[in-house]
Amino acid sequence: MVDTNATKNGKSNDDTPISKSNEYKGYADTLELYKRKAKDCPKGVRLKLQKSKFLMIQFINPDTDKITVKSSGEQFDDAGIINAVDKCWKISQALTEFTVSGDFWNWYEETIL
Repeated sequence: MVDTNATKNGKSNDDTPISKSNEYKGYADTLELYKRKAKDCPKGVRLKLQKSKFLMIQFINPDTDKITVKSSGEQFDDAGIINAVDKCWKISQALTEFTVSGDFWNWYEETIL
């Protein structure tokens, strides 16, 4: 029989620490990861958290030269945050490579979304 009090304290019956790698990660943990990873975005392209649950990407619109906020196509979870940062880097590179804004937006629809 399992000693639930020992398990709650993070130890098994033989005083061996129990791994908590599969422990539920709540909103606060995900938000902390977002804050850390958002600093890894390239200059001019940023992650933005909208309504505390939607991962958006903010960058200069090549058509209007104004800041635009678009969907990252990712869920607000650990994997989604990491993927969104990777997409920020791809967008930063694409903004310098494409000379026609229509080509950029086609690429954005296919690659990012």
